[in-house]
Amino acid sequence: MVTHPSKPAVLNGEAPSRRALDTADIHQLTRQHRYGVLVVTERRDGTIVSQTYSSLTSAGRKLDRVRERGLIARAVLVELRAVADADAALGDPL
Repeated sequence: MVTHPSKPAVLNGEAPSRRALDTADIHQLTRQHRYGVLVVTERRDGTIVSQTYSSLTSAGRKLDRVRERGLIARAVLVELRAVADADAALGDPL
């Protein structure tokens, strides 16, 4: 995913980090594909696993499934940013 750091995310005229987000704002941000939901869960063997979802609905279903098993689950809204151009770093001729 390529993002443009020169264009900060704006929601209703404000940067999201400058105010508290409500549920409607989070839904709108996850649809922009610059944001995702990081879900950190515990497996039955005690291993901690993290997954990033682009849909708040999917992340919510994962949280529900894990919590039904009596295991720990947390979710965090995250901004997705490219850290390097993978093709250039690997020397891709295309």
